[in-house]
Amino acid sequence: MAHSVSVLPIFDSMLGTVCLNVDGQWERFIAPHPQDLDHALANTAGRPVWENESCALTVRVPRAGRSDGEAQVFFLERLPVREHRDSAMMVG
Repeated sequence: MAHSVSVLPIFDSMLGTVCLNVDGQWERFIAPHPQDLDHALANTAGRPVWENESCALTVRVPRAGRSDGEAQVFFLERLPVREHRDSAMMVG
């Protein structure tokens, strides 16, 4: 059984990119269907769940007759993480 964790995704609907902080590490992904993910996140019935092994983000959306909502699963594609270097600002 895959290990899953509750996440709060940062989603850029213009680029279709998703950033997740999983176990203290930031990871970047691209959503193959960003419009569908945008709609699901805007109408979520709870906190999304991430499964790292399958790169699956599960978002529950409201449905009549289902108090916990209906699960919509989005398989994201992993992107390389950019390294952030400390930038020193020199004051003269």
